[in-house]
Amino acid sequence: MPPSSAKPADKRLALDELDEKFAAFQALRKSDSAAADEILAALGASDEVDRDIVLELSSRRPLAYPERFDEAHHLAVRSLEVLGRNGSRPVSVRGLGPLGPIAAFLIQQLAQFIVRTHQASLADAMKNLSARPEANASRDDPAKRMLTVARYQMERLTPGFRRNALGASAVLLCCPGC
Repeated sequence: MPPSSAKPADKRLALDELDEKFAAFQALRKSDSAAADEILAALGASDEVDRDIVLELSSRRPLAYPERFDEAHHLAVRSLEVLGRNGSRPVSVRGLGPLGPIAAFLIQQLAQFIVRTHQASLADAMKNLSARPEANASRDDPAKRMLTVARYQMERLTPGFRRNALGASAVLLCCPGC
């Protein structure tokens, strides 16, 4: 006879016990440090690092300030856009005579490479910063929708931040006969 998919109501899982200890730790950590330390000891936590791990694992909220998330996300995306427009503006180089324009061009290309590489890295990090808490959020958590929208937006935007870090001018520099 195949095992039943229905679980008995009295069967307790290790997950249930762990969840109860996490909830008790959260309830006591600020008001009764001795009781919180007992819970930590029961969980096998023996030092400050372990305490931080239990604190983070027991936290139920994926966002510290969900009411400010939308505003922060929009500012971060706008910052990436502004960085792209202003991060590699033309520079003026003085004191190099006829080599000045060539040096200015090369400096601008290096700045553009650094900015575009940094933008791509930041866009990836922002996508991950949305995706991980989104996966952690419970279905009924209002933050889950905000995180889903932010992740979706960053998935759409990230390819645009991955454009050629050196730009078309590098092709012209390497291929002067083109």
